[in-house]
Amino acid sequence: MVRADYCGNGMSHTRDGTPIDVYERLGIQQPTETSGMVFEAAWTPDGAVFIHRLRWANGLTSLQQACPEMMLSGFTQDTAAIALDDIQDRYPTALIFNHSFAQPSNHD
Repeated sequence: MVRADYCGNGMSHTRDGTPIDVYERLGIQQPTETSGMVFEAAWTPDGAVFIHRLRWANGLTSLQQACPEMMLSGFTQDTAAIALDDIQDRYPTALIFNHSFAQPSNHD
């Protein structure tokens, strides 16, 4: 998840130093409500099971090439708020979740 390995294949879709807010299903680690970040993805040990949006907007092409099946998982590239309870209900295998800042697509 830290590497934004959405496909679970070892391919990173982030950049060094990109901040993220990590939390988990049990509620021991809570999301930081005032971080200004928005929901990114729900994760299992095998990669993302749901991607709400990418950490870096211009990574869409590489994600489509690396794992086109992720485009069918509910991917929206939406920065609107999303209810964590709904995601946890829809994806019971997801163990950890993260928020990140909406980043501009100025580099590849």
